[in-house]
Amino acid sequence: MVGDRIRLAREFVEMPQKTLAAHIGLQQGTVAYLESGRHHASANIIAAIAEATGFPPAFFQDVPLDAFPEGSLVFRRRKRTSAAEVGRTYSTARLGWELTRSLLRKVKRWPVRLPIMNEEEPVAAADVTRSALGLSPNEPLINLAGKIETLGVPIFEIDRELNDLEGFSLWAGLPSPRPIIGINASGSGDRERWTLAHELGHLVLHGAIRGSVNEIEDQAETFAAELLLPESVMQEEIVSPVTLSHLLDLKARWRVSLAALIRRAHDLDIINDRRKTDLFVQLSKRGWRKDEPMPIGRERPQTLAQLIAAVYGHTADLNCVLQQEGLPPGLAGALGMELGRMRVIRGHENVITISP
Repeated sequence: MVGDRIRLAREFVEMPQKTLAAHIGLQQGTVAYLESGRHHASANIIAAIAEATGFPPAFFQDVPLDAFPEGSLVFRRRKRTSAAEVGRTYSTARLGWELTRSLLRKVKRWPVRLPIMNEEEPVAAADVTRSALGLSPNEPLINLAGKIETLGVPIFEIDRELNDLEGFSLWAGLPSPRPIIGINASGSGDRERWTLAHELGHLVLHGAIRGSVNEIEDQAETFAAELLLPESVMQEEIVSPVTLSHLLDLKARWRVSLAALIRRAHDLDIINDRRKTDLFVQLSKRGWRKDEPMPIGRERPQTLAQLIAAVYGHTADLNCVLQQEGLPPGLAGALGMELGRMRVIRGHENVITISP
């Protein structure tokens, strides 16, 4: 129990066992024993570990961490994504969940209303999910992050150095697991929205994973495409001749990238292979493959801020909140939040209402 907390704190601050051992005057093997639970951590050792990691001593209480599986991190990591990067991402999200779980216990119930359709086809599942989000079949999905949160799904922005890891999802906690999404805070707005839709697809479709990694990734992509760009509407709005000028108008309306619109048009047989290639060549010539015009703004999740406001007030000092919750001040930056006075924008479209 304490060993799990020592390991989590060490991984969060990216400190190898050998380095921690040197800081606290022990052998690396002793630290390994502490983390495995084969060696008792005295009060003096805990105090030394707390000082070395920047975690408050209260974090290392003899209480088990909540269940927090790796989820889609298992198969969404890229070959270039190192084990250290995965560890940074996982530890940040896990600590974010520890904070969220603690806050949830202090407010009224926030129900999970996410549709679970393990046996459903991705397109049909996406259509049902659009309905659960309160959308009509032909309505653009504005403020996707906020709408996902209304289904009871916390979203964590991971503001740490990541390499091609755009997002992940999982079910955390026992006995009633809650769906969670983590996203890379450094991505573009349109990429973030697609990642959110993709990870939402994993949560809806893959409570019980069946098939290969490629198959379940393809299913999540199909889900995301239908959720953000419904086939029935795209068949009417993407009309020949398909030009970049026309796609720019659609980008502004549907808040997805030009590249996504081109791929969607091709997948729906609105354009053929040749036209798809031609449009991507045009993107490249204009330098739009990496830097598209009309950038889509990021949608900042408000779950954590709203929970903190519900428990500690709308002008809570985030540093004091983390100290009160037994968590390190560095967690704020890792989750894209600034220390100091935190103001939740009342009535902001992203804010969900959770009454204390």
